[in-house]
Amino acid sequence: MALDGTNLWIASDGRDRIYKMDTLGNLLDSFPAPNTTATGLCWDGQHLWCADGGTIRIYKLDPATGTILDSIPGPGTQVSCEGLAWMNDTIWNTNWSNNTIWKLDPATGNIWGQFASPGNGSTGLTWDWHDNALWNSDQLTDYIYKINPVTGAVITQFPCPDPEVQDLAFDGTYLWTCGWTSGMVYKMDIGYTGVDELPVSGTVGTFGFVPLANPVCGRSTITYNTSLPGTVSLKVYDSAGRLIETLLEGIEPAGTKSTSWDAKDGGNHAVTNGIYFIRLDAEGKTATQKLVFIR
Repeated sequence: MALDGTNLWIASDGRDRIYKMDTLGNLLDSFPAPNTTATGLCWDGQHLWCADGGTIRIYKLDPATGTILDSIPGPGTQVSCEGLAWMNDTIWNTNWSNNTIWKLDPATGNIWGQFASPGNGSTGLTWDWHDNALWNSDQLTDYIYKINPVTGAVITQFPCPDPEVQDLAFDGTYLWTCGWTSGMVYKMDIGYTGVDELPVSGTVGTFGFVPLANPVCGRSTITYNTSLPGTVSLKVYDSAGRLIETLLEGIEPAGTKSTSWDAKDGGNHAVTNGIYFIRLDAEGKTATQKLVFIR
């Protein structure tokens, strides 16, 4: 399962196809999977990646046609290659045979890091860029785990909505998953609803954003507040979790500050219409504000 910022992509290892759906469940398109056992998907901002449990390979696909553009070996040692996540230009993979979560070089498949998954039947992964964490689903313990991607420590967990839960996707607010035999897609509230609707007073002692007047049509002013002096990071992500631009990273005093975003990415290219998220990190806390951009 993957989310491209607008639509869901779902792999079916029973039908050997990949389906494109809107978030209301309407089928938009489909094409053959790259091999016979498509088990996991992720989105890198431009391309779709598909894990195959038969060949133990991870394929990079053209989302318009399904054409294979590249592939890398899966890291597992048995017949399984399951959930995928894209996180800061790295790809993550897991499977129920090894119950391991691997961090991989997407160009070569080289392993850059690994740790044991928390359950006994690891199937799904997605990156939660809101909290810089991984979500991992497990079909034997029937739990979904939020994990520290550095240590592998479990941050929180909750029961799966389906007894045979598969892959995961994160849309910036909600977590999505699907069931293997039920064929059901589930949208889960994980506590981020309304996070960008909470106004701050603009005085020392508060933390967060002054709400934007959406939609935004051009250059936007981002106003935020910190309660303590210290290191502040302000970054823009698209709705697929891809880092678009770093607006600020440095030491600042407490209080209300403003900066602007010119609707361009780090390469000075204009962004497309869509939903973006501004993430504020300071004081060991995080706040996120939604920005709807139209031209």
